[in-house]
Amino acid sequence: MLATISHLSRALRCWALGGVAASIATGMVMVQPCVADDLTTSLAAEYSADSASDGEPSTSDAAWTFDEPYPWFSIRAGAIALHRSEAQSHVLLSEQATGETLLDTFDAPLGWGAGPELNVLVHLTSDVDFEFNWFSINDWSNQRFVDVGGVVVDPFGAPLTSASLLNQSSLHNFEFNLRHSPSENITLLAGFRYLELDDELGINYEDSGSGLSEDASLRTRNRLYGVQIGAEAALWQRGLWQLDGWIKAGAYGNAAGHKTDVLFSGVPVAEIRARESNLAFIGDTGLRATRQLGEHTQFYVGYRVMFLDGVALAANQYDSVAAYFSGGGDQMTTGGSPFYHGAELGLTVAY
Repeated sequence: MLATISHLSRALRCWALGGVAASIATGMVMVQPCVADDLTTSLAAEYSADSASDGEPSTSDAAWTFDEPYPWFSIRAGAIALHRSEAQSHVLLSEQATGETLLDTFDAPLGWGAGPELNVLVHLTSDVDFEFNWFSINDWSNQRFVDVGGVVVDPFGAPLTSASLLNQSSLHNFEFNLRHSPSENITLLAGFRYLELDDELGINYEDSGSGLSEDASLRTRNRLYGVQIGAEAALWQRGLWQLDGWIKAGAYGNAAGHKTDVLFSGVPVAEIRARESNLAFIGDTGLRATRQLGEHTQFYVGYRVMFLDGVALAANQYDSVAAYFSGGGDQMTTGGSPFYHGAELGLTVAY
Protein backbone atom coordinates (compact mmCIF):
# COMPACT_ATOMS: atom_id res chain seq x y z
CA MET A 1 0.00 0.00 0.00
CA LEU A 2 2.84 2.43 0.87
CA ALA A 3 4.52 1.68 -2.46
CA THR A 4 1.23 2.41 -4.21
CA ILE A 5 0.87 5.78 -2.49
CA SER A 6 4.50 6.66 -3.24
CA HIS A 7 4.15 5.99 -6.95
CA LEU A 8 0.78 7.75 -7.18
CA SER A 9 2.30 10.82 -5.50
CA ARG A 10 5.03 10.86 -8.15
CA ALA A 11 2.39 10.65 -10.86
CA LEU A 12 0.49 13.58 -9.34
CA ARG A 13 3.72 15.59 -9.19
CA CYS A 14 4.27 14.92 -12.89
CA TRP A 15 0.65 15.91 -13.60
CA ALA A 16 1.26 19.23 -11.80
CA LEU A 17 4.01 19.98 -14.32
CA GLY A 18 1.63 19.25 -17.15
CA GLY A 19 0.15 16.20 -18.73
CA VAL A 20 -1.05 13.16 -16.79
CA ALA A 21 -4.17 11.33 -17.86
CA ALA A 22 -5.41 8.83 -15.34
CA SER A 23 -8.35 6.47 -15.12
CA ILE A 24 -9.29 4.63 -12.02
CA ALA A 25 -11.45 1.54 -12.05
CA THR A 26 -12.12 -1.11 -9.51
CA GLY A 27 -8.99 -3.14 -9.01
CA MET A 28 -6.94 -1.26 -11.68
CA VAL A 29 -5.04 2.04 -11.98
CA MET A 30 -3.57 3.17 -15.28
CA VAL A 31 -1.45 6.33 -15.65
CA GLN A 32 -0.43 7.55 -19.07
CA PRO A 33 3.12 8.93 -19.59
CA CYS A 34 3.52 12.68 -19.22
CA VAL A 35 6.05 15.19 -20.44
CA ALA A 36 6.85 18.54 -18.79
CA ASP A 37 9.79 20.47 -20.13
CA ASP A 38 12.71 18.04 -19.86
CA LEU A 39 10.98 15.85 -17.30
CA THR A 40 9.81 12.47 -18.63
CA THR A 41 8.31 9.92 -16.28
CA SER A 42 6.42 6.70 -16.79
CA LEU A 43 4.32 4.87 -14.28
CA ALA A 44 2.38 1.65 -14.83
CA ALA A 45 0.64 -0.62 -12.34
CA GLU A 46 -1.44 -3.72 -12.62
CA TYR A 47 -3.47 -5.24 -9.88
CA SER A 48 -4.35 -8.91 -9.63
CA ALA A 49 -8.06 -9.56 -10.17
CA ASP A 50 -8.27 -11.86 -7.21
CA SER A 51 -7.08 -9.04 -4.87
CA ALA A 52 -10.02 -6.81 -5.75
CA SER A 53 -12.15 -8.36 -3.03
CA ASP A 54 -10.05 -6.89 -0.20
CA GLY A 55 -9.20 -3.67 -2.05
CA GLU A 56 -5.41 -4.19 -1.87
CA PRO A 57 -3.08 -4.77 -4.83
CA SER A 58 -1.21 -7.99 -5.20
CA THR A 59 2.43 -7.04 -4.64
CA SER A 60 3.63 -10.18 -6.33
CA ASP A 61 1.88 -9.24 -9.59
CA ALA A 62 2.41 -5.46 -9.51
CA ALA A 63 4.95 -4.02 -11.98
CA TRP A 64 6.17 -0.44 -11.47
CA THR A 65 8.59 1.59 -13.55
CA PHE A 66 9.69 5.16 -12.75
CA ASP A 67 12.40 7.06 -14.58
CA GLU A 68 13.20 10.50 -13.11
CA PRO A 69 16.18 12.24 -14.75
CA TYR A 70 16.91 14.64 -11.89
CA PRO A 71 15.90 15.06 -8.22
CA TRP A 72 13.70 17.94 -7.10
CA PHE A 73 16.04 19.09 -4.36
CA SER A 74 19.15 18.03 -2.49
CA ILE A 75 20.52 18.93 0.95
CA ARG A 76 24.19 18.58 1.84
CA ALA A 77 24.92 18.94 5.56
CA GLY A 78 28.10 18.30 7.49
CA ALA A 79 31.13 19.81 9.19
CA ILE A 80 34.00 21.92 7.91
CA ALA A 81 37.45 22.46 9.49
CA LEU A 82 39.76 25.20 8.19
CA HIS A 83 43.29 26.25 9.06
CA ARG A 84 43.96 29.99 8.87
CA SER A 85 47.25 31.65 8.02
CA GLU A 86 48.66 34.31 10.31
CA ALA A 87 48.56 38.06 9.91
CA GLN A 88 51.66 40.26 9.80
CA SER A 89 54.33 39.73 12.43
CA HIS A 90 54.76 42.54 14.96
CA VAL A 91 57.16 42.48 17.90
CA LEU A 92 55.18 43.46 20.97
CA LEU A 93 57.91 43.09 23.62
CA SER A 94 61.67 42.78 23.48
CA GLU A 95 64.36 42.74 26.16
CA GLN A 96 66.05 46.14 26.16
CA ALA A 97 69.53 44.89 27.05
CA THR A 98 69.78 42.11 24.44
CA GLY A 99 67.08 42.94 21.88
CA GLU A 100 65.63 39.44 22.25
CA THR A 101 61.99 39.19 21.22
CA LEU A 102 59.81 38.22 24.17
CA LEU A 103 56.33 38.47 22.60
CA ASP A 104 55.21 38.63 18.97
CA THR A 105 51.78 38.56 17.32
CA PHE A 106 52.87 35.24 15.74
CA ASP A 107 53.13 33.65 19.19
CA ALA A 108 49.40 32.81 19.36
CA PRO A 109 48.59 31.33 15.92
CA LEU A 110 44.93 30.72 15.22
CA GLY A 111 45.49 27.32 13.61
CA TRP A 112 42.37 25.22 13.09
CA GLY A 113 38.72 26.08 13.55
CA ALA A 114 35.63 23.96 12.85
CA GLY A 115 31.92 24.47 12.39
CA PRO A 116 28.77 23.36 10.53
CA GLU A 117 28.06 23.72 6.82
CA LEU A 118 24.86 23.47 4.79
CA ASN A 119 24.12 23.44 1.07
CA VAL A 120 20.61 23.39 -0.41
CA LEU A 121 19.96 22.86 -4.13
CA VAL A 122 16.51 23.38 -5.62
CA HIS A 123 16.37 21.88 -9.12
CA LEU A 124 14.21 24.19 -11.21
CA THR A 125 14.67 22.24 -14.47
CA SER A 126 16.95 19.47 -15.62
CA ASP A 127 19.80 21.94 -16.18
CA VAL A 128 19.01 24.96 -13.93
CA ASP A 129 19.36 25.00 -10.12
CA PHE A 130 19.06 27.52 -7.32
CA GLU A 131 21.71 27.11 -4.60
CA PHE A 132 22.03 28.30 -1.00
CA ASN A 133 25.41 27.69 0.65
CA TRP A 134 26.38 28.47 4.26
CA PHE A 135 29.12 27.68 6.75
CA SER A 136 30.13 29.18 10.09
CA ILE A 137 33.28 28.88 12.21
CA ASN A 138 33.43 30.59 15.61
CA ASP A 139 36.17 28.81 17.52
CA TRP A 140 39.49 30.11 16.21
CA SER A 141 41.27 30.99 19.45
CA ASN A 142 44.75 30.77 20.96
CA GLN A 143 46.56 32.30 23.93
CA ARG A 144 50.19 32.81 24.88
CA PHE A 145 51.60 33.70 28.36
CA VAL A 146 55.18 34.94 28.89
CA ASP A 147 57.06 35.15 32.19
CA VAL A 148 59.18 38.27 31.60
CA GLY A 149 60.95 37.98 34.93
CA GLY A 150 61.19 41.68 35.80
CA VAL A 151 63.66 42.68 33.07
CA VAL A 152 63.48 46.09 31.40
CA VAL A 153 61.58 45.80 28.11
CA ASP A 154 60.90 47.89 25.04
CA PRO A 155 58.78 49.74 24.08
CA PHE A 156 58.09 50.69 27.73
CA GLY A 157 61.66 51.23 28.95
CA ALA A 158 60.52 49.78 32.27
CA PRO A 159 60.52 46.34 33.94
CA LEU A 160 57.66 43.87 33.47
CA THR A 161 57.01 40.58 35.19
CA SER A 162 54.50 39.02 32.76
CA ALA A 163 52.70 39.47 29.46
CA SER A 164 49.94 37.60 27.64
CA LEU A 165 48.39 37.54 24.18
CA LEU A 166 44.89 36.34 23.18
CA ASN A 167 44.07 35.83 19.48
CA GLN A 168 40.49 35.09 18.31
CA SER A 169 38.59 35.05 15.02
CA SER A 170 35.30 33.97 13.42
CA LEU A 171 34.10 33.50 9.84
CA HIS A 172 30.53 33.27 8.48
CA ASN A 173 29.72 32.66 4.80
CA PHE A 174 26.40 32.96 2.90
CA GLU A 175 25.89 32.36 -0.83
CA PHE A 176 22.91 32.49 -3.21
CA ASN A 177 23.70 31.16 -6.69
CA LEU A 178 21.91 30.36 -9.91
CA ARG A 179 23.49 27.36 -11.63
CA HIS A 180 23.29 26.18 -15.24
CA SER A 181 24.61 22.89 -16.66
CA PRO A 182 25.47 23.26 -20.37
CA SER A 183 26.65 19.64 -20.42
CA GLU A 184 26.45 16.54 -18.26
CA ASN A 185 29.80 17.15 -16.52
CA ILE A 186 30.01 20.97 -16.36
CA THR A 187 28.01 23.43 -14.23
CA LEU A 188 28.39 27.21 -14.41
CA LEU A 189 27.22 29.48 -11.59
CA ALA A 190 26.76 33.14 -10.76
CA GLY A 191 25.33 34.70 -7.64
CA PHE A 192 25.55 36.85 -4.52
CA ARG A 193 27.95 36.21 -1.63
CA TYR A 194 28.04 37.74 1.84
CA LEU A 195 30.92 37.05 4.24
CA GLU A 196 31.61 38.17 7.82
CA LEU A 197 35.15 38.11 9.24
CA ASP A 198 35.76 39.27 12.81
CA ASP A 199 39.13 39.43 14.55
CA GLU A 200 40.22 40.25 18.11
CA LEU A 201 43.65 40.61 19.65
CA GLY A 202 43.96 41.06 23.43
CA ILE A 203 47.28 42.10 25.02
CA ASN A 204 48.08 42.34 28.74
CA TYR A 205 51.27 43.62 30.42
CA GLU A 206 51.87 43.51 34.17
CA ASP A 207 54.55 44.45 36.68
CA SER A 208 53.77 42.82 40.00
CA GLY A 209 56.42 44.88 41.78
CA SER A 210 54.78 48.23 41.08
CA GLY A 211 51.23 46.93 40.65
CA LEU A 212 50.93 48.62 37.25
CA SER A 213 49.34 47.01 34.20
CA GLU A 214 48.28 47.80 30.66
CA ASP A 215 45.51 46.14 28.66
CA ALA A 216 44.86 46.61 24.95
CA SER A 217 41.93 45.17 22.99
CA LEU A 218 42.14 45.44 19.18
CA ARG A 219 39.01 44.38 17.28
CA THR A 220 38.19 44.45 13.58
CA ARG A 221 35.08 43.57 11.62
CA ASN A 222 34.61 42.98 7.90
CA ARG A 223 31.31 42.75 6.04
CA LEU A 224 31.82 41.72 2.41
CA TYR A 225 29.00 42.02 -0.12
CA GLY A 226 29.33 41.20 -3.80
CA VAL A 227 28.84 38.94 -6.81
CA GLN A 228 30.75 35.85 -7.78
CA ILE A 229 31.07 33.55 -10.74
CA GLY A 230 32.32 29.97 -10.82
CA ALA A 231 32.17 26.50 -12.24
CA GLU A 232 31.91 22.89 -11.09
CA ALA A 233 33.02 19.81 -13.01
CA ALA A 234 32.69 16.04 -12.64
CA LEU A 235 36.34 14.98 -12.90
CA TRP A 236 36.15 11.22 -12.38
CA GLN A 237 33.55 8.53 -11.77
CA ARG A 238 33.80 4.81 -11.11
CA GLY A 239 31.08 2.63 -9.66
CA LEU A 240 29.54 4.32 -6.64
CA TRP A 241 32.34 6.92 -6.38
CA GLN A 242 32.58 10.34 -8.03
CA LEU A 243 35.13 13.17 -7.79
CA ASP A 244 34.05 16.76 -8.43
CA GLY A 245 36.00 20.01 -8.47
CA TRP A 246 34.91 23.64 -8.16
CA ILE A 247 36.29 27.16 -8.42
CA LYS A 248 34.62 30.48 -7.48
CA ALA A 249 35.84 34.07 -7.44
CA GLY A 250 34.32 37.49 -6.92
CA ALA A 251 34.90 41.18 -6.16
CA TYR A 252 33.27 42.59 -3.03
CA GLY A 253 32.62 45.82 -1.27
CA ASN A 254 33.96 45.61 2.29
CA ALA A 255 32.42 47.66 5.10
CA ALA A 256 35.31 47.40 7.58
CA GLY A 257 35.65 48.68 11.13
CA HIS A 258 38.44 48.99 13.71
CA LYS A 259 37.94 49.43 17.44
CA THR A 260 40.81 49.57 19.95
CA ASP A 261 40.65 50.31 23.68
CA VAL A 262 43.76 50.78 25.85
CA LEU A 263 43.64 50.88 29.64
CA PHE A 264 46.50 51.72 31.98
CA SER A 265 45.92 50.18 35.41
CA GLY A 266 42.21 50.17 34.65
CA VAL A 267 42.08 53.79 33.45
CA PRO A 268 41.16 54.35 29.75
CA VAL A 269 43.98 56.11 27.91
CA ALA A 270 43.03 55.49 24.27
CA GLU A 271 39.83 54.82 22.34
CA ILE A 272 40.28 54.30 18.60
CA ARG A 273 37.29 54.08 16.27
CA ALA A 274 37.74 53.88 12.49
CA ARG A 275 35.50 52.85 9.57
CA GLU A 276 36.37 52.36 5.94
CA SER A 277 34.84 50.98 2.75
CA ASN A 278 37.16 49.31 0.26
CA LEU A 279 37.30 46.70 -2.50
CA ALA A 280 37.99 43.10 -1.44
CA PHE A 281 38.41 39.73 -3.17
CA ILE A 282 37.42 36.15 -2.39
CA GLY A 283 38.72 33.11 -4.25
CA ASP A 284 37.44 29.63 -3.42
CA THR A 285 38.37 26.24 -4.90
CA GLY A 286 38.40 22.59 -3.90
CA LEU A 287 37.72 18.92 -4.56
CA ARG A 288 34.86 16.77 -3.26
CA ALA A 289 34.56 12.97 -3.39
CA THR A 290 31.14 11.35 -2.99
CA ARG A 291 30.02 7.77 -2.53
CA GLN A 292 26.46 6.64 -3.18
CA LEU A 293 25.00 4.95 -0.07
CA GLY A 294 21.48 4.42 -1.35
CA GLU A 295 18.93 5.71 -3.82
CA HIS A 296 18.69 9.09 -2.06
CA THR A 297 21.82 9.33 0.11
CA GLN A 298 25.50 10.07 -0.48
CA PHE A 299 28.53 10.42 1.78
CA TYR A 300 30.97 13.18 0.86
CA VAL A 301 34.46 14.27 1.91
CA GLY A 302 36.34 17.20 0.43
CA TYR A 303 39.25 19.61 0.57
CA ARG A 304 38.79 23.39 0.30
CA VAL A 305 41.14 26.33 -0.28
CA MET A 306 39.95 29.92 0.22
CA PHE A 307 41.83 33.22 -0.13
CA LEU A 308 40.71 36.67 0.99
CA ASP A 309 42.31 40.00 0.15
CA GLY A 310 41.57 43.56 1.26
CA VAL A 311 40.30 42.82 4.78
CA ALA A 312 41.11 44.33 8.18
CA LEU A 313 42.86 41.95 10.60
CA ALA A 314 43.35 42.72 14.28
CA ALA A 315 47.09 41.97 14.33
CA ASN A 316 47.62 44.32 11.38
CA GLN A 317 46.26 47.30 13.36
CA TYR A 318 49.40 47.53 15.51
CA ASP A 319 50.85 50.26 13.28
CA SER A 320 47.54 52.15 13.43
CA VAL A 321 47.65 52.10 17.24
CA ALA A 322 51.26 53.32 17.22
CA ALA A 323 50.29 56.11 14.82
CA TYR A 324 47.46 57.14 17.16
CA PHE A 325 49.85 57.62 20.07
CA SER A 326 52.09 59.66 17.75
CA GLY A 327 49.22 62.04 17.03
CA GLY A 328 48.02 60.42 13.81
CA GLY A 329 44.39 60.08 14.87
CA ASP A 330 42.04 57.14 14.33
CA GLN A 331 43.30 54.89 11.54
CA MET A 332 42.76 51.43 10.10
CA THR A 333 44.70 49.02 7.88
CA THR A 334 42.67 46.93 5.40
CA GLY A 335 45.42 45.17 3.45
CA GLY A 336 45.01 41.77 5.14
CA SER A 337 45.14 38.60 3.01
CA PRO A 338 44.25 35.53 5.10
CA PHE A 339 44.53 32.09 3.52
CA TYR A 340 42.30 29.19 4.58
CA HIS A 341 42.47 25.49 3.76
CA GLY A 342 40.97 22.35 5.23
CA ALA A 343 38.51 19.49 5.03
CA GLU A 344 34.76 18.91 4.98
CA LEU A 345 32.59 15.84 5.35
CA GLY A 346 28.94 14.92 5.72
CA LEU A 347 25.88 13.51 3.98
CA THR A 348 23.81 14.52 0.96
CA VAL A 349 20.12 13.65 0.69
CA ALA A 350 18.31 14.10 -2.65
CA TYR A 351 14.62 13.67 -3.57
